[in-house]
Amino acid sequence: AYAVGMGFDLAFTPHLDDGLNAGQWRNAMRIDPLAKYGGMSYFDVVLEPLARAASATMLPSTRVWFALQGEMSHMVTLFPDSHRRILPHLRKITLPNGRDDLWYNVRLGVSTNFNKLCGMEACQKAEVDDPDGPYDKAAIQALYAACDFVGISGYPRYKGSLLDMEDSTRMFDEEAKLFGLDLAELTTTGGKQLVFNEFGNGGGVKVTGD
Repeated sequence: AYAVGMGFDLAFTPHLDDGLNAGQWRNAMRIDPLAKYGGMSYFDVVLEPLARAASATMLPSTRVWFALQGEMSHMVTLFPDSHRRILPHLRKITLPNGRDDLWYNVRLGVSTNFNKLCGMEACQKAEVDDPDGPYDKAAIQALYAACDFVGISGYPRYKGSLLDMEDSTRMFDEEAKLFGLDLAELTTTGGKQLVFNEFGNGGGVKVTGD
């Protein structure tokens, strides 16, 4: 409410970390957003409360960019149909009561890491193409087609050229193509926005900066 009162738009990119402190990277967690875990789902705990907070505070001029998650790639590639089913319901409860005419002010999308879309490692073509494997390429394509924006966390290695800033976008595009997605098509003929929900750069590959 304070941000809206100051004239800001809103952006949600919820991150859910390993609450058991067992060292599981959020990007590899296998969470179906509609499945009940201990009686409640990711939708119940994370998405619906944010949507209702937006509904209670947004003005007719407020725009909301609502990512279903941030840097949690594996839950997107494993459970695309659940994510797609969430979208129309989430838009409806995000809008102020009785203001369905403001539907365009709420933009929904998925935000993943810039690489390692299959968890701890980059996706492999043989696994993605396996008809008995865990990935449904058609459902993943349908999810992205239903979104308003494509979000990524972009952390390119900066080696001295401004072109290095494009590395994270290129790496995402190359891995997404395994699922039949093309970032250029999504953002041109598909009309999707490309959103960097996180962005940074640096010169090192180790935490010591070496």
